[in-house]
Amino acid sequence: MILKEAEITAAVCEGIMLAGSHSLDAFFHCLVAVAKDFGADFAKHFSTAIHALSVCLEKISELEASNIESAFCCIASICVILRRSRRISV
Repeated sequence: MILKEAEITAAVCEGIMLAGSHSLDAFFHCLVAVAKDFGADFAKHFSTAIHALSVCLEKISELEASNIESAFCCIASICVILRRSRRISV
């Protein structure tokens, strides 16, 4: 997986940016799972992930509270993972 981490992250982030509101939770969970798998190495993909989340939330015309909550939970989970890896200070 380490050899393909950029491709995996890009695929999940692309899915987030293109997803409809009905499948966002699944993509958010995938992104957190990828971050857990990569651990400290996910730090170099953090800005890509945040960009994907913001693009996704901007595109949804009727944003549901659950989508916003899921996005923030995703960001928080990734920050906790990176903080625990002591790679970044959040």
